Amino acid sequence: MLVSGIWHGAGFSFIAWGLLHGLYQIFDDIVKPIRKYIPKFFQILLTFFAVYFAWIFFRANSFRESLFIIKKIFTDFNILSIFGDTSKLYGLDLPNIHLLLLSLLLLLAVDFSSYKERFIKNWILTHEWYLQVLTFVMGVIFVAIFGIYGNAYDASSFIYFQF
Repeated sequence: MLVSGIWHGAGFSFIAWGLLHGLYQIFDDIVKPIRKYIPKFFQILLTFFAVYFAWIFFRANSFRESLFIIKKIFTDFNILSIFGDTSKLYGLDLPNIHLLLLSLLLLLAVDFSSYKERFIKNWILTHEWYLQVLTFVMGVIFVAIFGIYGNAYDASSFIYFQF
């Protein structure tokens, strides 16, 4: 009876979260000798999927529900169902989807360049001062134009306040 009660609600989340991350650490120790032969990109990808897999247990209301979600991922997965109504992607219209993709590409370019001895940062710092200022001003303008501020901005709608 006690075990059944633990697997429901917040207790379940913390137990599953800790257990799963403990198993991740054990797995990491086992594969440590061969990790140097795995490309960094695949290590990052594996970590990404492992964390998101753990989120299934953290966000599910029960162990049974988390197993149901995992089963659905492998049996009823349809990539097109993510988009639903093709005119909107999670509330974004087409111009905002384009902006999102452009921003993600920029983020990926900066992130991957950081693995190459911070190429973009060095490139900016080795140019004349006015190009450095222009780059900074363009970044501020980008945030000012595409950021969500003003009367419609509501801090309580921020995603992390939902947890």
